[in-house]
Amino acid sequence: MIYWTEVEDEKQVNGTLYKTSMGGGDKVNFFDEVDTGLVGSPYCIAFDWVARNMYLGNIEASEINLVQVDGVKFRYRMLVLGNTGNETGVSQPISIALHPSSGRMFWLDRGGDGVVPAKVARANMDGSEPTVLLSDVVGPEFLTIDLQKEVLYYSTSHNAKVSEKSVIMTEIFLIFDLLAPTDLVREHGW
Repeated sequence: MIYWTEVEDEKQVNGTLYKTSMGGGDKVNFFDEVDTGLVGSPYCIAFDWVARNMYLGNIEASEINLVQVDGVKFRYRMLVLGNTGNETGVSQPISIALHPSSGRMFWLDRGGDGVVPAKVARANMDGSEPTVLLSDVVGPEFLTIDLQKEVLYYSTSHNAKVSEKSVIMTEIFLIFDLLAPTDLVREHGW
């Protein structure tokens, strides 16, 4: 299956989650087929191909949820991280990246709702041990991970740039400045 989110109206906070088979076919609204109990819809998603869990970042509810999928069937849902009202809480998750072999989840958050800063953060994939890796990120846009090099890349639109952060260590390196924000694609040679 292929999953993606679409925002149909630029006034929407979150999008609609769709799916289709790998060979193509009908575009199916995921929530029309399953009652997940989710408030709102996801803005961003990440899929754990090992445990077959989909992580949903929800700006409207200020949370990251997990939905276990087995093929085309929905299994269960759980709240992984929510807005705890402190710096490690979730406010506006806009991008999620997973590192299944280490059991870690990374997310990029616009911040807001009190003391929740705009940040790059990490937690175990069950939501335990949330940690802020970098706070006060201005204009966060996108986050991805290079699993072989264990490097996290994130982009910002304010003073547009792409930076990298070691998943293991704490160094942050500016990769290059951008004139305008764009999606980051990294060639893996697969």
